[in-house]
Amino acid sequence: MQKLEDKSAEQMVSYIKEHAKSKNPFFIYWATFAQQIASSPIEYRFEKNVDPQNNQAAQLMQHNAHLKMIFDTLREQKIEENTLVVWISDNGPMYAFWPNSGYSWLRGGKGQVYEGGVRIPGIAWWPGMIEEGQDPLDLIQMTDLFTTAVQLGGVESKVPNDRVIDGIDQTAFLLLGEGHSHRNYIMHYNGNHLEALRLNNIKMLIKGKGGSIPEIEAYNILRDPCERYGELYPYLWMIQPAQDIVSAHMAMIKKFPNRKPEVVSDSTFGPHD
Repeated sequence: MQKLEDKSAEQMVSYIKEHAKSKNPFFIYWATFAQQIASSPIEYRFEKNVDPQNNQAAQLMQHNAHLKMIFDTLREQKIEENTLVVWISDNGPMYAFWPNSGYSWLRGGKGQVYEGGVRIPGIAWWPGMIEEGQDPLDLIQMTDLFTTAVQLGGVESKVPNDRVIDGIDQTAFLLLGEGHSHRNYIMHYNGNHLEALRLNNIKMLIKGKGGSIPEIEAYNILRDPCERYGELYPYLWMIQPAQDIVSAHMAMIKKFPNRKPEVVSDSTFGPHD
């Protein structure tokens, strides 16, 4: 895994150099294997503030070095002001493998729709276009990256119109910052099950039905980001707006059914292979 990561970084640097002078835009998607708890490069284990027994800490230092290679290459090729770089994390720590699997001050982890399982770090870098040092609270969802990239790449006409596109163009948010997101709600799925709805600052976790009163936890994420106080009663006024959004969402799925996942012929392979 360590060699695979090194090779990936080298290939990206080479690709950038080959396409830096092209009149056409280029796109790189790097699904790094870093932080998959299976590698611990020895040369990074004893860096300052690194726990030498923690695989993830050493992997992160290696990943950081690879990112530096990419940023340095963009600057050397003098295309940094014409290149948008977006870095996002995987969702949620896997506490079953603690301490080598991440840690969050938020409640929950991978496989849960609490903030610890769905809120991830994200960084957007574009010198001269995105102001440095911002930490906005606006909502942005991962599917928005597709729609935003399409807009920035000028290829809106290439997007299929025979399906629902979940993403929202967030170009204004990237360029103008806080207060310019075009998204005010997020559906939180766990597999194929809709388990939560975030509408502005209020998040409702759908637990099921308990008699005449639905089993729902409700949180004000701005006031309570760790989701400790989930009583529904202060947010009864949210039930109808939430039901309206979910009903419209389900009606759209009925009209445009979700595509069935492709079946891999060899059942020994998983979704990451």
